Amino acid sequence: MELKVLDTHQGLIDFQKEWEHFSQRHFPELFNSFIWNFAALRNFFPDSPFVVLAFYHSDELVGILPLCLSRSTFVKMPVRKYDSFEQAIGLTSVMVLNNYLEQCLSLFWDHADKYLSAFHTLRLTLTAAQFDQLNNWLKNLSSQGLTLFSSKKKVICLNGKSREDLLKIIFSKKRRHEYRRMEKRMREKFPMQTIHVDNSYNPASLDGYWKRFIDVYKKSWKIKSHRSISEIPAEHNFYYALFKGYGQQQRLFLSFMQDGERDIASLWSVEHYGKIYPLQITYNRDYGSYSPGTYLIQDHLLKLIKNGYHQFNYMGSQTIKQYFGNTVNLYYDINILNRDLYSQLLHHMARFSRKPLAPL
Repeated sequence: MELKVLDTHQGLIDFQKEWEHFSQRHFPELFNSFIWNFAALRNFFPDSPFVVLAFYHSDELVGILPLCLSRSTFVKMPVRKYDSFEQAIGLTSVMVLNNYLEQCLSLFWDHADKYLSAFHTLRLTLTAAQFDQLNNWLKNLSSQGLTLFSSKKKVICLNGKSREDLLKIIFSKKRRHEYRRMEKRMREKFPMQTIHVDNSYNPASLDGYWKRFIDVYKKSWKIKSHRSISEIPAEHNFYYALFKGYGQQQRLFLSFMQDGERDIASLWSVEHYGKIYPLQITYNRDYGSYSPGTYLIQDHLLKLIKNGYHQFNYMGSQTIKQYFGNTVNLYYDINILNRDLYSQLLHHMARFSRKPLAPL
């Protein structure tokens, strides 16, 4: 097993085609893509130490592990933490082929001091299958005196074999009634219309549509969020990079709801290797009593389903996502605490965590 270490932005750019080819074949989710991870690194941690570990067996790439050092918190205490490049949604999983998973992680951990700066915690995100496969490896780390905690997170998806299957979920008899009730109520109060923008964008039109989306965003409750796209430059630039990147590839799907000619809600999704990822939904809070967001999500999904898309990943488990999903994928965050005294203090403080942390 050979290990290649990338720790500069230029080195990462040079590795882009190899990353994209590997992730497309083996780890095709959006959050494992190069564009997602590079946009996150460049905007959230532009000056932070990072490494991308590329594992090779007989000159063939068999794994990628991106890690970035950040100042974060663990059980409300400040820590130096290694994690994936995008840490809020935090779904970038360990991208190593199953046959080499334990071998690659053992190689990495045995020489971690060589590749990583001093840290208190390290978080690895695993799929449910990876978590089961690595059960013995994780127990072995625990037996070496390391403290490990796991936490589970759910990702809601919508999957169907055909348009008809999906319409039974999204547009069932009950849902049709709710959809038409919302539409009727809005049309009685104002001249409501929805617009699904043709995805043949040019650079000027992309900038114009982004501005329209942000204008609606600034009138929503999200403006006060700790991840506000309109108020936090890093969040703005991260999502704009995805909006623009997928727009230029004609894989951006954008919808608006209007009161006459005034935008009051907006939703955009991207298509990544045949699967749809709804990334942002926002609406003018003055119209909140009409549920414009719920209506626009349903209208947006109906449009995409009728256009032949059968797979949707909502990258979270909020109530509205559960409402429009039929599948739950499980991921596990594995937090590995270092052996220093401060990390051991974190171990004792973990019992006060509001987030369930299961010792391993």
